[in-house]
Amino acid sequence: MPNPIPNRLRPPPRTVGLSEADRSRLPSCSDCHLPAFGAFKTPHGCRLCGFCWGRLACLERLPCPGARKHHACRGAVKFHQDECSPDQEARLQLSGVFIECWNSSSGCLYIMPYMKLSTHEAQECQFKLVSCTGCHRNLLRRDLGDHQRSDECRQILIANLGNYGFAVLILSMRIRPPPRTVRLNEADRSRLPSCSDCHLPAFGAFKTPHGCRLCGFCWGRLACLERLPCPGARKHHACQTAVKFHQDECSPDQQARLQLSGVFIECWNSSRGSLYIMPYIKLSTHEAQECQFKLVSCTGCHRNLLRRDLGDHKRSARKHHACQGAVKLYQDECSPDQEARLQLSCVFVECWNSSRGCLYIMPYMKLSTHEAQECQFKLVSCTGCHRNLLRRDLGDHQRSDECRQFLIANLGNYGVANDGDN
Repeated sequence: MPNPIPNRLRPPPRTVGLSEADRSRLPSCSDCHLPAFGAFKTPHGCRLCGFCWGRLACLERLPCPGARKHHACRGAVKFHQDECSPDQEARLQLSGVFIECWNSSSGCLYIMPYMKLSTHEAQECQFKLVSCTGCHRNLLRRDLGDHQRSDECRQILIANLGNYGFAVLILSMRIRPPPRTVRLNEADRSRLPSCSDCHLPAFGAFKTPHGCRLCGFCWGRLACLERLPCPGARKHHACQTAVKFHQDECSPDQQARLQLSGVFIECWNSSRGSLYIMPYIKLSTHEAQECQFKLVSCTGCHRNLLRRDLGDHKRSARKHHACQGAVKLYQDECSPDQEARLQLSCVFVECWNSSRGCLYIMPYMKLSTHEAQECQFKLVSCTGCHRNLLRRDLGDHQRSDECRQFLIANLGNYGVANDGDN
C-alpha cells in the first residue's frame, strides 16, 4: 500500500453544495484556478493554494506559477517558497465552505466546513491511512484494531521484541499488588466490589467482555499479545465456556472505582516504613510526589535509595575541611551568583566567533542573543546535507547544485517523484 501523501502536497478538497456562480466568487488560485484553500501570496501579489505553494521548490528560485494568467507575472523576478506569506483574507473567506474529506476516495462520506478538515482527519476519520505500531504496515484507521489483534501482527511484534523485550513489556504493565485496606471490619470489606480472580477489593477495576470484574493487578498480569481465558473461571460457571479475550478488550469499571475511591488504605511503601494512611484516590499522588519511603534513583551514581535519604546522599561529598581536599559535588547543588552576573552584564566583550571574522563588540548581556540570531560568522548546519558552514554562506550553499543533488539522493524514489512533479 502506498505511503500517505505529505499534507502540503495534497490537492485541494472538493467543495459541496455550491453553484457555479457561488464557486466563481470564491478566492481562486492563480495556477490551478481552484478555490485557494490554505492560500499564500507571492511577493508580487499572486495567490496560490496550499497545493500549488507546496509544489514550489524551496531550494531554488522559480518564476510565478500564475504567469499564464497574469501578464505582470511574466516579467516578475523569481522567488522562493519561503518568501510567500499566508493570505489570511482568503483563508478566512474559505474557512466556512463545506467540503468533502480528503479520504472520500477511500470511502469517507463526511462533509464539513474546511476549518474542521484537519481535526477530522487527524483524530476522527476512519478512512485515513495510519501505520501499525507493531509491524509498521499502512492501513485504514477503521481496520487498525482488528489488524493489531490478528495473529499476523502479533507474531511480527513478538519476533521483533525477542525474549528480553517481551519480558520488559509484561513487567512494564500495572502489576503492583492491591494496597491493604484499613479501618474496615470483615462485614464492611465483604460489601466492597471484589476481584473475580484474587477476591480482594478491586482497586483500579476493569470489566471483561463477558462481565467479570478484575482488579488492576490481575488485569495487568494478562498477556496483551495473546488471548487468555477469563481468570474468574474458577468462581463463575459462565466463564468456564467463555471465549478467550485480550487485555485491551477490557474496559474500566467506573462504578467500582468510584465506590472504592474513598476507602482508606496503607501506602504501597508501608513495608519500607511509611505509616501514611489515605483514601485510595490520593495514593498515586502521594507516592509520586510526597512519599519519603519510595525508591528513587540518584541522578549522579544511579543508585536506588529511599527518597528521604536522597538529599543526604547527594550532600555526602561535601564533607570537606579545605577546598584542596574537597570531594566532587553535583552541578545542581550550585546556585547562580546574581551579584556577579549583574556587575558583569554591561562589560563590553568580543563575539565568540571573532576568530572566524566577526568584529562585533557588545555588552555581555547581549552576547547570547547576538550569536543565536544575528552573527553571520556562527557555524550552522545545512538542513539538507548536514554540512557545517558559516551562517552568511548558508543561503548560497542551499541553492547550490551540490546541496540539491545530495538532498535529492537522500530523499529516495518518493522524494525524487515529488521533486519531478514541480
